[in-house]
Amino acid sequence: MTAVTITRRAAFPTVDAADIPTYRDAVAAWDAYRVAAGFSPGAEILTSPGENLKLTKGRWPIFGLSLASARTSGRNVCLDSTPACRRLCLHTAGKGALPRNQAIRALRTRFYFDHPETFVSLVVGEIERGMRAYRDVPRIGWRPNVLSDIPWEDVAPIMVGPRPRVRAYDYTKTWDRTGTDRYTLTYSRSERTRDVDILEAVGGGRNVAVPFTTARGRRLPRRYLGIPVIDGDMTDYRVTDPAGVIVGIRAKGRARMRAYRNGGFVVNADGPSCTG
Repeated sequence: MTAVTITRRAAFPTVDAADIPTYRDAVAAWDAYRVAAGFSPGAEILTSPGENLKLTKGRWPIFGLSLASARTSGRNVCLDSTPACRRLCLHTAGKGALPRNQAIRALRTRFYFDHPETFVSLVVGEIERGMRAYRDVPRIGWRPNVLSDIPWEDVAPIMVGPRPRVRAYDYTKTWDRTGTDRYTLTYSRSERTRDVDILEAVGGGRNVAVPFTTARGRRLPRRYLGIPVIDGDMTDYRVTDPAGVIVGIRAKGRARMRAYRNGGFVVNADGPSCTG
């Protein structure tokens, strides 16, 4: 493990599977934490399949964990975020922009930092409940970082450990993360990413997500930097992507503004690096 990984790991509470309480005790603690903050008890901590429009893009049911992005909760859960990605973050998209939803995400984030073992027990318990609820489905998706970028493979391995039919996946801007055979990571390009970094990652069999200026309904470039591009808007489930490709994403919302193209966050689909 490199020194930089150790530093990042130390930024988050670590959880040993042997230390987590029972799921029943975790539910009671989460209910009490919500009530103390002025919310009603009885709410799950995960987003269930169908509750998040982005996670409904896919063939399989997908569970997600939506924490408050970057430092919006007072705790930094996106250590390698850039100025542009913080301004463009989807945490303000759709119903996520509602003050109540923003407050709930912040509450979940504080609960993790205040009671990490209980938090992990709650997450694991809800995933296992989901497995039972979807017992007849051959695959279940699990995205632990819908709006955050926490190295769960290091700080709470049980959250992304092997489970029948469940495959975890995430996007990340922390390029020294490697994931596991049950936790698929797709690197995200930002305005600070160099072409050589993308070529090196893809050459090693990893995938990189790239936002393009391509309009909705239009075809993405076939290649970027000579690398094949797949359509990442077809599904959010990244587990079955071929290795060594660009996951093309059409810029949405404020990311379509010319300033972000000129600033380097969004790639011009008609530029010299794109073909086809």
